[in-house]
Amino acid sequence: MTGKEIADNLRGTKLKWGRRQLASRNGYHCVLGIKGIEHGVTLEQLRKLDGDVRYSYENWDSTLGQITAMNDSCDTKEELIAKFEENPDEEYAVELFIEKAKAVQV
Repeated sequence: MTGKEIADNLRGTKLKWGRRQLASRNGYHCVLGIKGIEHGVTLEQLRKLDGDVRYSYENWDSTLGQITAMNDSCDTKEELIAKFEENPDEEYAVELFIEKAKAVQV
C-alpha cells in the first residue's frame, strides 16, 4: 500500500487507533492492526504477533518497522495520517504483513 492509501484508510476507519500494540485489550489498534482486522486477521493472532518473538513481523520487511516507528511516534491518528501524506507514493508492505499474519494464524 502507498502512503496515500494508508492515510485515506486511516481517515475512513471506524476502528480505534492506538500505539504500541497491534491490538490492545481495550480496543485500540496500531495501523497494522487496523489493516489486519479489516482483512481477516483475528484479534487473537494480532495479540500473538505482539507478544511472541517467534513472529517478529518487523523483520518480514523493513517498511513494517518504519510503519511501527511512525505509528508509535505520533500522539494522534491525525498526526499519523499527516506523516503518511508526506510521502504519498512510498510503498509499504502492508499486504505482506496481512498475508504472513494470516499464514501463521491458527
